[in-house]
Amino acid sequence: MLLAGLYLLGKGVPRDIGEAYYWLLRAGAPRPELKAVASLLKPETIRTIELRLALTQESFPGHRAAGPALLANKREVEDYANEQTADYVM
Repeated sequence: MLLAGLYLLGKGVPRDIGEAYYWLLRAGAPRPELKAVASLLKPETIRTIELRLALTQESFPGHRAAGPALLANKREVEDYANEQTADYVM
């Protein structure tokens, strides 16, 4: 959660609200904090970040390897997400 705070404030890293949201999700932040940061993002950005987290989780080893390549191109992330079941999107 501290890393998320650094991204929100731009302290020592470039200010990036999307990265802050990713790290809040990964840390299991309380819902009010997630909602506050999510309100600053577009819905499609939130979906991409949630897919990024799902792809990197240990519980999805088959998809973890595909994550970095997919995340390099937003269009590919959307295509991939549409092919997957709802189980892979948080």
